[in-house]
Formats: sequence, structure tokens, C-alpha cells
Amino acid sequence: MFVGASLKWNIQDIFSNTYVKRQRMYKKKQTEENIVDTQEQVNTEVAKAYRHLKIKLIFSTETKDTECWIDLPFIPRANEWVNAPDMLKEEDFDTILQSAQCWSGSHGIVQSVEYRRDNSEFYVELCIWCED
Repeated sequence: MFVGASLKWNIQDIFSNTYVKRQRMYKKKQTEENIVDTQEQVNTEVAKAYRHLKIKLIFSTETKDTECWIDLPFIPRANEWVNAPDMLKEEDFDTILQSAQCWSGSHGIVQSVEYRRDNSEFYVELCIWCED
């Protein structure tokens, strides 16, 4: 009785396996770099969009609501006190001050912050309560 094993190994398979392994390693590195690049691109685009985000201010007094569109480098939070002259251009501030005669024009409190979409543009709507 004869028991034996036969191994057949092609020398090309050794090099082929090494090549496939190296190729997969490079592909994995490339994919990881693509992920990092995509994350950076998304972060850049979000930051850019945030800087150009339009803000609709609604100044509410007891008698009238006055709207104004502005660009701000920040978005105030709800219940935060804001100083209107610091946020607005002089001509916008004068227009709002004339329309809201019961308001001294110095400050207001942010009552609501809402993110909205109109057609294809996004904007932030801030409702600011103003009283003497």
C-alpha cells in the first residue's frame, strides 16, 4: 500500500498573488485618500455656503413687523440679545427704525431661528422681538 500526497504549485502563482495583494493595497490607499479629499471638499463647500447664506431678519414690535435681508458672518441663537445697529447697514437700520416707532432702536432678542428654503436657495429666518 502506498500513501502519498501530490502538491502542484505554479511558480507564476506566487508572483501573481503578490502582485494582486500589492494592487489591492494601493487601491485601498487610493480609496482612503479619496475619502479624505471628498471630506475636505464637502467641508470647504459647506463653509463657503455658510458664508454666503442669506439671512432674513424680521424685527417685530407691538405694532408692526419689518423685514430686511442681510449677510452676516454668524447666526445668532434663540434668546440671544442682539444690537441692531451692529448688524445692519445704516440705511436699513434707519428704514426699520422709522417703521417701528415704538422701538428705541438699540437692541432686541432673537425669538426664533428657522432654516428655510425658497425655490432653490436656502436662508435663515431670524425673528427679533424689539421693545422699549
